[in-house]
Amino acid sequence: MPAHAGGECGKEYLELAEAVRKHKWEHVYTDTSFKGAEVMKDLTELMGEDKILFGTDYPFGEVEASIEQCKKAFSGKEDVADKVFYRNAAVLLGLMS
Repeated sequence: MPAHAGGECGKEYLELAEAVRKHKWEHVYTDTSFKGAEVMKDLTELMGEDKILFGTDYPFGEVEASIEQCKKAFSGKEDVADKVFYRNAAVLLGLMS
């Protein structure tokens, strides 16, 4: 799982999403660590809402800020927010189907 959506310098998430599509990597997930609402929305569109996991990179990032960005990204899309916040991780860990 590439953390921070593939990097910290800018738009690596675009390269990550392209590689996932090109190589048809079905088991690649990424997280929302250090990402703003717009990137979070882009990630769900580029990689699919089932492949994005909520992340904060604590203790290096502010947990509250990460939560707020995720809420902002998926305002009005509670089903997507539920997936990103917990359901995707629960499925990945075999805790639910």
